[in-house]
Amino acid sequence: MRIAKSLDTKLTIFRAAVDLLDEEDLDAISIRGIAKRAKVSVGTFYYYFNTKYEVFGYAHIMMGAYMTSTVAKNLPKATTWDRLMFLFDQYHNFIVKQTPKKLHQALCR
Repeated sequence: MRIAKSLDTKLTIFRAAVDLLDEEDLDAISIRGIAKRAKVSVGTFYYYFNTKYEVFGYAHIMMGAYMTSTVAKNLPKATTWDRLMFLFDQYHNFIVKQTPKKLHQALCR
């Protein structure tokens, strides 16, 4: 139960940060603003993340979980090279095509 609550809090902070990208540029977003949007204390923010950039980096962890749980099931039954290229294509689709521009910029910092 405690682990689930911890993951929920971390995801809440991440979602708040991503939501703020719809309203502000990355440089204008502050840790205090993320914490306020997430309805957590600044101390709670720092318990889970060290910087605002680390929050956006959490998208990579979520993407890794998605690749493992969903994409891996669809890997072609071909050579290792073909499987690797398939994974790269899925990653490219996720990062470049489906990720909002501001989030993509945050991920690249």
